[in-house]
Amino acid sequence: MKSSLVSSSPVVDRRLTEAVEGRNWPSKKRIGPGTIHMRLIFIATMAVLMVGQAAAKDVLSGASLYADVARYESFGLHRFGSPGDRATADWIAGEMKQAGFEVSFQPVVLGRQYVVEQASAEASGTSIEATPFWWPPEDKASFHLSALLARDGDVAGKILWLELPFDRGAYLGPAHRDAIAEAAARKPAPSC
Repeated sequence: MKSSLVSSSPVVDRRLTEAVEGRNWPSKKRIGPGTIHMRLIFIATMAVLMVGQAAAKDVLSGASLYADVARYESFGLHRFGSPGDRATADWIAGEMKQAGFEVSFQPVVLGRQYVVEQASAEASGTSIEATPFWWPPEDKASFHLSALLARDGDVAGKILWLELPFDRGAYLGPAHRDAIAEAAARKPAPSC
C-alpha cells in the first residue's frame, strides 16, 4: 500500500511515509490496514499537538507579563466596587473563559469604605503624599487638618508619624493593625 503524505519538511515526509508503510517500525510482523489507520490517526494527532504547542503564546515571557501589568494598570483605580475593579474582574474572567474555565461571580457586600483621591502631609513647607488610616468625616468630601507632628512622646492632639513594616502584603496584616491600634490609643489629633 503506497501513501503520499504532505508536510513542510522532507524528513517528516519520509518518516511519515515509512511509518504508514510499516518500514522502520519496531514490529517485524505483517501489519494490516487497521494498524495503518491507527498509525495515521496517532501521527496526525501528534502533528496537531506539536503545531498547537509551537503556536501557543508564551504567557510567562517578559513581554507577555509586562502586557498584563500594563492592561491591569489601564483600568485605573482598583478599589473595591469601583469601575476599575469591575473592569479588572471582567478582564480576568474573560481570560479564564478563553482558557476554557467556567466563570461565575458572587455578590459581595462591603459595609464601610472610603476612597482617598489625594492626601498629603505638610511639615516645614515640605509636602509629601500620605495615606490616612482613619475614617474621614462622613459629612465632608475634603477637609484640612492642621496640628503639630510627633513621632514619640506625648502625641495627644498631634499628628502621629507612624512607620509600618513592609511585608510585601497587599493588605494590612496583624502587625500593621496592632501598630495602628497602639498609635490610636495614644490619642493623636482627631480627623477634623
